[in-house]
Amino acid sequence: MTAIDTVRDQLVIEARDWIGTPYRLRAQVKGAGIDCGLLPYMVYRKFNLIPEFSPEFLSQDWFSHATTERYLLMVERYLRRLVSTRAYSRIPEAVPGALVLGKLCGSNLFNHSGVVTRWPRVVHAAHPQVSEVDVSTHPMWAKLEIAIFDFFPPTLLSVKLTRPPSPL
Repeated sequence: MTAIDTVRDQLVIEARDWIGTPYRLRAQVKGAGIDCGLLPYMVYRKFNLIPEFSPEFLSQDWFSHATTERYLLMVERYLRRLVSTRAYSRIPEAVPGALVLGKLCGSNLFNHSGVVTRWPRVVHAAHPQVSEVDVSTHPMWAKLEIAIFDFFPPTLLSVKLTRPPSPL
């Protein structure tokens, strides 16, 4: 087991620990409320994988009348994009702990996110609460354009990660 495996296992455990937390816009308290943008932020911050910053406020429907990829630009400041695709079946880049963004509600902009547990399973915050879903079949995610991001530099990503995340 490598140090990366250990970090990835811990990220998955932390993401799953939020399951059952109610969906609340702009909240960030485990068990009390979280939204889809702040869930990955809180998971990655716990392990200092991204710097502390004040996430930009995005309203519930910000993407309905926007033309700028505000959420995507915020993510790209701290994480490295690995792939963008609609082909969910074979995404080797979707390693445990990776961030997945999706374009929901017919949007042309990335507006939803989750943390990969074991592809294609993702922990995400959506009404009524945080849950773990299979994005390849879940009605909210299926057939969306998605993008996968990671926080490790390319030299570390070349390490083969074969061990699945630890069960709860």
